[in-house]
Amino acid sequence: MPRAEQLVDVLARMRPRSRAAVIAVAVFAAGVALRVFFVVAYRPALLGIPDSGIYIAAAHRNLFSDQVHPAGYPLFLRAAHVLSAHLSATTALQHLLGVAAALVLFLVVRRVTGSVLAALVPAVVVLFGGLELFVEHSPLSDALFVLLTALVLLVAVVGLDRPLRWLVLLGLLLGCAVVVRTVALWLLPLLFVWLLVCTPGDRVRRLARAVLPVACAAGIVGGYVAVQRAQTGVTGLTQADGRFVYAVAAQFADCSKFTPPAGTRALCETSRPASRGSMNQYLEGYPDFASSLPPGGRAAVSPAWRVFGPMPHGNSQLAAFGRAAILHQPLDYLHLVARNFSYYWTETTRVFLTDAAKPDPGTEQQVAAYYATGAGVSEHGFSVLRSYADVAEVSGPVMVLLLLASLSALAVRDRWPRAVALLLGSAGWLLLLGAAAVHIDPRYTLPAVGPLAAAAAMGVRDLGPIVIRRLRIGSRWQPADPGSGSRARGYRTAARRADRAT
Repeated sequence: MPRAEQLVDVLARMRPRSRAAVIAVAVFAAGVALRVFFVVAYRPALLGIPDSGIYIAAAHRNLFSDQVHPAGYPLFLRAAHVLSAHLSATTALQHLLGVAAALVLFLVVRRVTGSVLAALVPAVVVLFGGLELFVEHSPLSDALFVLLTALVLLVAVVGLDRPLRWLVLLGLLLGCAVVVRTVALWLLPLLFVWLLVCTPGDRVRRLARAVLPVACAAGIVGGYVAVQRAQTGVTGLTQADGRFVYAVAAQFADCSKFTPPAGTRALCETSRPASRGSMNQYLEGYPDFASSLPPGGRAAVSPAWRVFGPMPHGNSQLAAFGRAAILHQPLDYLHLVARNFSYYWTETTRVFLTDAAKPDPGTEQQVAAYYATGAGVSEHGFSVLRSYADVAEVSGPVMVLLLLASLSALAVRDRWPRAVALLLGSAGWLLLLGAAAVHIDPRYTLPAVGPLAAAAAMGVRDLGPIVIRRLRIGSRWQPADPGSGSRARGYRTAARRADRAT
């Protein structure tokens, strides 16, 4: 067959053959068109978040120069820079990652349920989410992590009873996700338990197939930790692991309720927890809602900086202090986590968007030094992008509804779809809880909303008809006004039954 005829044959097979398929193609085309518009309207990227400059500096000079974040995303930026030295190209690539993440979640739900419309629900949430588009347009790790999370879930579902290479791939993806964002560690126990329960076969086979991806992920993470230790002398996923534990506990730590570990007594504070700063203030030594440091610098803001100086000094002592406070004040810690979790719907992305309204000077300098973009940034189109993000954000009541709807995964009738829906919903909840256990930011909802929407779509698809049927059954017993036709006959039948009962 000539090549032209082969091409025509392939295109003919790809042609949508149902109304639902046409709708799916239209939805994805609209998502792509929206991203093309933003790439053209605002170049080269949104540079208002200081983390962007830190990531770019690490990609440019030393992957481990960022002491707070793991080096996975700077490595991605470096790889993208090899393909093109223009930041606009990296921005366009990140938009492609967003479309790919939507497609992956679509494929998961479509494969399990056979419903195109149900599969479109998580795809729409990712394709048209305002904050999702915002971070895809920024040098931030979120777009890459959203895709990695979706791929982990897809490979777990597809590879459940496939050859072992699928489980190896699952472990590699998990390890990559962890070195991009450490919150992915919460997915390790979830997938281990899910594979252990859902894998067909005897107990030994289930255990072996559940252990394999976790072991592969541990190998990736262990190798990363070894490389970082060789480069920096610090053992951990970041160079501030211990300071993170301290910064969480410092918000409520009361030294009258536990004995501070040796060398940490000076970290104790007598002020009430309500008057203390955020986790970020204790971590970075920079006051909340301030444009400059006070007299005395960071040491005047954070006891960790006063006692141990800059990162990574005092990591082990700070970790010991934080663990002691959490173990002796578990209710205070749980209250902190619950408060953080509530921010997912009580706070909106508008604060985040306000912070990003103007390019950060430090980030602009890093862009000019690394990319063939120049120092100037086009601000045309920002108002459109921000207005869209305001309207299409997943927060407030929408977030509450999404969280509640994801619980309907329990109502899926068939065993296999129910297992997948529970995996998706649990992954979303765990990613949110894992972030809330440390810190909160509107961006942290992004890897969770897609899986939550997928679980909700699968649950509501099965639960909806049951609810409607029960409502219809219940309506038959409601008194009806006398009249003609079936309503009158129903009323008379109910009356005769009441007479016979009397």
